[in-house]
Amino acid sequence: MKDYEYKTEKKGPVTYLTCQKVEPKGRPPIPRASHSACFFAKNYLAIFGGRNDQMFDSIKNIALNDLCLYDVQKNEWETVASLGQYPVGRYSHSMCALEYELTVPSSKLLIFGGMNLASLCPASVVVYDTAPASVDAFRKKYKERLKDVEQTARKIKHKDDLKSTGSS
Repeated sequence: MKDYEYKTEKKGPVTYLTCQKVEPKGRPPIPRASHSACFFAKNYLAIFGGRNDQMFDSIKNIALNDLCLYDVQKNEWETVASLGQYPVGRYSHSMCALEYELTVPSSKLLIFGGMNLASLCPASVVVYDTAPASVDAFRKKYKERLKDVEQTARKIKHKDDLKSTGSS
């Protein structure tokens, strides 16, 4: 009703907003359309996926699967290192933030649906967990796995060294 009154009765607007272009620091995300975006953790604008048709010639795909974070307070783009499974590229999907506080403030980003050049994306939920305990647990698991891989590599190298010297 207010819009109608504003146009027909020539009343001035009730709320005034200013708009300005900002120049964030950091590396911005590549151009995209049909992405999802939401505000979370009281400070971040999260952007996930989308499409960039100009990429097709170089990588034969237009669907993006990157997560980009803009820190509103610092006016800065942050680089995100994703741990665990990486979701398939998609556009025309949905994303929302789930925020809660049990013992430590926590946020999760939930992504659902969308499509890419091949098909509709599976009907499953992708979860980015930003809880410090979750990230720390994954880092610990990753470091343990990395130690296992390094030990295996040393054993293989040792066996190769023994073969080349003729020892067994």
